Amino acid sequence: MKRLQGSWGGGVEGADRYKRMLQLAENYLPEEAAEIFISTGHNFPDALAGGVLAAKKNSGIILVPGEEQTLPDELADFISGRNFKRNTIFGGPVAVSDEIEGVLEELLE
Repeated sequence: MKRLQGSWGGGVEGADRYKRMLQLAENYLPEEAAEIFISTGHNFPDALAGGVLAAKKNSGIILVPGEEQTLPDELADFISGRNFKRNTIFGGPVAVSDEIEGVLEELLE
């Protein structure tokens, strides 16, 4: 697993937390990661607690706009472009909508 150099995030920039998270995932999420861990980007406890499990599985947390009906195109492209086999969603449908869950299932097929 790559280690972040310098300050946390290595000066990652983006218009919002989702774009910054995507840059981090593109640069630091191991290519061999088979599972992704999903959490809402609107609240931190699920991602904070789930980070331990994600690290243990040599993976990371992917933040999603949990209440939305679909994923941003850049995030969908990232997920479909990797060889993820499964996902775990932290917080259930209260945190991440059923529609987002369905989109994730389609992307992992």
